[in-house]
Amino acid sequence: EQAADSIMVLEGALNIKKDFYIHTLRTLDLLAADPSTANGETESSTAGLRISAHHLHCQ
Repeated sequence: EQAADSIMVLEGALNIKKDFYIHTLRTLDLLAADPSTANGETESSTAGLRISAHHLHCQ
């Protein structure tokens, strides 16, 4: 039971890293295109990531 939980947490953490990596690439693209839009995008996406990380720890 506990091993399964640990694996789930690890998988969740890996997903966050993957999402963050994709998000970073998208932000770089946006920055290259238009710095003012990238700013709002970064803030909302980071907030989403923080919620995901917090949600994982609570389970």
